[in-house]
Amino acid sequence: MIEPVDVFQKTLLSAARLAAETRALYTFGIQPTYPATSYGYLELGPKVAGDEGIEHFKLISFKEKPDIATARRYLESKRFCWNSGMFVWATESILREIEAHLPGHVKAVSAAIKFDRTPRWPEALNQAFRTLKTISIDYAIMEKASEVRCVTAKFSWSDVGGWEALKDYLPQDEAGNYFRGLIVTRDAKGNLVFCEDPDETVMLIGVDDLVAVRTGGKTLIVHKDRTEEIKKLVRSMKAET
Repeated sequence: MIEPVDVFQKTLLSAARLAAETRALYTFGIQPTYPATSYGYLELGPKVAGDEGIEHFKLISFKEKPDIATARRYLESKRFCWNSGMFVWATESILREIEAHLPGHVKAVSAAIKFDRTPRWPEALNQAFRTLKTISIDYAIMEKASEVRCVTAKFSWSDVGGWEALKDYLPQDEAGNYFRGLIVTRDAKGNLVFCEDPDETVMLIGVDDLVAVRTGGKTLIVHKDRTEEIKKLVRSMKAET
């Protein structure tokens, strides 16, 4: 979710102009509004350019998704942005970095490209990708590239990738409980309830800061500061079946 779109477009064009001029690799930093543990972070260095109100910074480092204490420190320091996972670069710039840091990927995919626009293209591409090591662009390229910059966003952004992020798109009651479905509460505040069936009712008594999810005949209850552990729980469930 990105709003307003015209501000996003202005920021995107600014990054594209400077990426073309400087050959730097660009990413977009989102000003954090709460200590999110479901996003990676970008550590900003000195300001290197300004373009019609759009600020450009040298990027010092990428940070993993933090625990809640670290996320709070990032927020208080005002030197960190959320990593949006959006990038702008000149083709020759990114290819140069890929050749330097992922030569195996270049070799494998180049072998497939000669079959482009032929009946063998899907098979060749699938075969090439099966040989590639799975690695994100952050780890493989951006953390190692010689010149990386960050443009800071003045638009609102969310990948709605975590339960906390969903709050912005749900109604809330007077006690700050966010919900989809029907809720009945007593001495309960700051909770998030999400029901796949919008007519289902969840009742809460004496609990704060929980995420409660009802979907597919399953129920999840987790403290909002530990939602990143859901992935580990799901993996353990799969391992047991």
